[in-house]
Amino acid sequence: MNAKIKQYLTNYLGDLNYWSGTHAMEDLNTITSGTPTMDSDAQLAAYIKPLEDLLKELDNDWEKTFLEGGSWFVDDEV
Repeated sequence: MNAKIKQYLTNYLGDLNYWSGTHAMEDLNTITSGTPTMDSDAQLAAYIKPLEDLLKELDNDWEKTFLEGGSWFVDDEV
């Protein structure tokens, strides 16, 4: 995955975690115009989980490739 895209996803996850920790759910729905409307904390957690899993998987792939002496940034050409 392109490192820039990974960074955008990491930032988005950080924003979601920040907003969910500092705002009520109805405010969160107003702030995040690009995120689906959430009705509960559980629904937001279910939305965030696949993103967290993807980023962990990418980190594990990078670590494995780096330790094996490969180049993780091969596909970063735009």
